[in-house]
Amino acid sequence: GLDDVKADEKKLGKDSAADKRAKERINSEARKASTAADSVIPGPVSQSPVKIRRPAKWGKPVAIALFVIVLGGLGLLHVTPLSNTQYENMASAAIGQPVKIGSVHFSVITGVELKFEGIAIGENVRIASARAVPQIGTLFSDRKVFTHVTAEGLVVPQSALATILSGALKSDTLAVDRITAPKAKLTGPIALPELDLDIALAPSGALTAVDFKSAETKLAGRVVPQADGAGIELSAGTLALPFAPAISLSDFSMKGTFTGQEMALSAWSAKLYDGQLAGTARIRWGSRWTVEGDMRVRQMNVSVLAPALMSEGRADARGTFSMSGAPVDKLGAEARLDGTFAVGKGVLGSFSLARALQSTGGQAAGRTEFSELTGAGTYNKGAVQLRDMKLTAGLLTANGAADIDTGGRLSGRINAELGAQRGAFALTGTSKEPQIRK
Repeated sequence: GLDDVKADEKKLGKDSAADKRAKERINSEARKASTAADSVIPGPVSQSPVKIRRPAKWGKPVAIALFVIVLGGLGLLHVTPLSNTQYENMASAAIGQPVKIGSVHFSVITGVELKFEGIAIGENVRIASARAVPQIGTLFSDRKVFTHVTAEGLVVPQSALATILSGALKSDTLAVDRITAPKAKLTGPIALPELDLDIALAPSGALTAVDFKSAETKLAGRVVPQADGAGIELSAGTLALPFAPAISLSDFSMKGTFTGQEMALSAWSAKLYDGQLAGTARIRWGSRWTVEGDMRVRQMNVSVLAPALMSEGRADARGTFSMSGAPVDKLGAEARLDGTFAVGKGVLGSFSLARALQSTGGQAAGRTEFSELTGAGTYNKGAVQLRDMKLTAGLLTANGAADIDTGGRLSGRINAELGAQRGAFALTGTSKEPQIRK
């Protein structure tokens, strides 16, 4: 019986091993099927398997689309004219003068700007075009605030300057921080070069300062509005006097105040004929112009004035001047100067007083060198009067008087003394060819 039991156990062991291998094969097939099921969605036998995709990212395409839409909208604004009525009414209320605007456009080419064309303010102020930089927050509001306005082709009459400087914006619906105007023209009786203007305004709309300059004449200055007018400071490399264009001052500077009727210069200075000039002045305008003031001269080269009479010498002088008339460019014909003078180390260029004293006829060509010549003079409408003249040249002394009329004719007398020699002479001829005779 034991042999039968062992034979059965052996047979069962073989069956168990076969069952185990079968079970492992089944498990292996099941795992393969499970893996395939995870990657393939079952479908009709004739269709290909469908792969599972990740969610799409829409942020970047949407941003690009919005950017294109914004650019398109701005481009449309750039080419589409805006209504100018709103800006005309707003500017008219703020300035207190009727304002007309030809056209208004929005621009983003060089930054956010409003462009205005064909601006007329009141009867005489004109602006060819203007570019205004707005505060973005006020662009579409009822109150407009511009940080900077550039006015091209500005033309302003000189008669309106005092009113403009003393004025202020009268409405809070419009505010401007700064205005620049390159090559502005100030038209009027005084010939001025084109000026580059830089205007600063207070939050209240009042002007706080106007800076101006001209590269052509090296002119620069500043105007500061005051309660009763405006203060002004100015300097220029060269300045032709409007009433005497033949006279050109160099290194000119001045400071003072002005109102709508006059300008008072508390100080002015300039160089003329290698000398230094300084003084004060008051200028009034209206139906007639008047100019008056005082002047001090130091070391002016007098040989430029009448070289035949005085070929060398440097003069110091002090006096007053005045002129009146209309228009302003004709004031020189009405000019009058009164003062005293002293010329040091000079030369009378056409005759010798020493030889004239020794000559029986009094004719004596040559030169008279002197250490000092003093006197009083008057220039009145082109004529010159010289009085109380005293000349010193070592042992030679002389005194006398002279007149030069508007045509240049010379007349006068000279009393000279050299030691024991004395003589009286008549001064004749012209300022270009003076003569003396006993």
